[in-house]
Amino acid sequence: MHEVVPVAVGVVLGIALSRVRQPRLRAVLAALLGAVAGVVVSAATGELASGWFYAVWDVAQVVGCAAGVLVLATAARRRPLSRG
Repeated sequence: MHEVVPVAVGVVLGIALSRVRQPRLRAVLAALLGAVAGVVVSAATGELASGWFYAVWDVAQVVGCAAGVLVLATAARRRPLSRG
């Protein structure tokens, strides 16, 4: 159940970052905000007390989900609407 939280945070972060137009700024923000959000999620779920590995895992989940949502959002924005 604790793995849903980092995925949800990553999705929200990806949606929020899809509004940023500069690719470099978007990448830097995704890395920084993803790292902070992953550590916060790890602390909030209580996994941080067990060890730092859980924080690293949660950071990877947040950043990975944010990157996936960014790729999907970019592809959806570039794809023309179908006329049918």
